[in-house]
Amino acid sequence: MAESPKLITEIQMMRTELDILHARMRAFEMEIKELRGQTNMPQAG
Repeated sequence: MAESPKLITEIQMMRTELDILHARMRAFEMEIKELRGQTNMPQAG
């Protein structure tokens, strides 16, 4: 059962990385919504 602590540590690290990814995704979604909201801007052709 020596693998147990290592496994737990790796799972915790993965969860942290997932949290960071989710935060980044939310930030990107907010930026995209802001950009889409600027429909008054003339589009470069």
